[in-house]
Amino acid sequence: MEERGFLLLIAVSIAFLVGLWGSQRKIGFWWAFGISLVNAVIGIIVVACSKKLTNEKEDSKK
Repeated sequence: MEERGFLLLIAVSIAFLVGLWGSQRKIGFWWAFGISLVNAVIGIIVVACSKKLTNEKEDSKK
């Protein structure tokens, strides 16, 4: 039983990290986190394909 809890903790931690990465992209934290809970590899691919958020300040300088 301890192994299952440890593996669950690792899976949720990885999903959280992918969610943090997704918060800097258009997909957002919650979608990235949810998809990563289902399958971490698919979550990473979806976040990597999502466009980055743009800062209005950076756009006004161009």
